[in-house]
Amino acid sequence: MTRAPRPSPGAGEIHDEHGDMFTALLDGSLHFGLWDDATTRTMREAADNMTDLMIEKLAVEPGQSVLDIGCGIGEPAVRLARARNVDVVGVNVSRQQLAAATERAAAEGLQDRVRFEFADALDLPFPPESFDAAWLFESLLHMPDRLRALSQAARVLRPGGRLAVADFIRRGPDLDEQTAVEERLAGFHISEMPTLEDYAETVAEAGLVMVEAIDVSDRSWRQTLAAVQDNVARLPHTFADPPGEEDYWANARAALPRIADGSALGYAVFVAAKPRG
Repeated sequence: MTRAPRPSPGAGEIHDEHGDMFTALLDGSLHFGLWDDATTRTMREAADNMTDLMIEKLAVEPGQSVLDIGCGIGEPAVRLARARNVDVVGVNVSRQQLAAATERAAAEGLQDRVRFEFADALDLPFPPESFDAAWLFESLLHMPDRLRALSQAARVLRPGGRLAVADFIRRGPDLDEQTAVEERLAGFHISEMPTLEDYAETVAEAGLVMVEAIDVSDRSWRQTLAAVQDNVARLPHTFADPPGEEDYWANARAALPRIADGSALGYAVFVAAKPRG
């Protein structure tokens, strides 16, 4: 499925302005969690589980280099570097998040192996074949042109290099539910949600080969949104309604139960690779 790209979303400015609110919604994380049956008890544990799944699927070896495209506040990059003894470069268009990420790497004593810089995912400032692997960890949904972002990732990957992606997906035919969610999230510049089939087409068009597509919705979507729902109940006392979003928190409280329990939307992890030769 091909859609015309939306105008440049200004995602950096959005995250500079509302980053603290986003992390508060997700208990200090910036991505959805993964619940492993009864063993996962908190959103913090679930967020680490999702990072660990991405690390597993990236399958990098010690000493290799990884590009974190849309690195957020750097927590997954630091966890990856420590777990696999790799070098990580994170890029972002939010200067506030870059500062937080740099501080995090230094606090963990990993500043020699993990660095962060300002760069646009749609125009990466790296030569071809610069990295052994890359990931887009719940960042692609903020980009107005998924194909261009994936093509840029493919360009900077070395032959055989893996790309791991975590993203929202459209699972069912309930277009009313999907439209309601997309309208709700439009103020935060989250783009239209593709299906698994859409992703397969886009990955191939970007010059990559799909290795694996894992729908983890049943262990992520409802559980993460339940945690968000709990936090929404207290956040109006900490954060005002976003500009132009009158009654934002009241509307969010009303909408979240239906979004969480619906079947139209979900969460998936994709793994692709750049062909050799």
